[in-house]
Amino acid sequence: MPEGQFTASGEYTTIQNGFPETYGVGEFGLSPSAPDSRKAQARQLQAYLLFFDQILASYFSQLEMVKELAGSRSYHQPHLFYAGCQRHQRH
Repeated sequence: MPEGQFTASGEYTTIQNGFPETYGVGEFGLSPSAPDSRKAQARQLQAYLLFFDQILASYFSQLEMVKELAGSRSYHQPHLFYAGCQRHQRH
């Protein structure tokens, strides 16, 4: 039987990095020579996606701590695990 592979479920990077470069919201962004209207469109899409990024980041933070949430010792203690989004960009 093959061994499993550990995945750090609490680490989350933005879904914006998965978009094609033509959207201008990923790691590389838009060209500096792009028109202002195109830059505004990319920023608008980034703002729209941020809502979903935050939901997913918090979900994965909760998932990482499921052992503590479901454990018998934490039965009477309220827990909330929050995570922000990490955006990896090259400079």
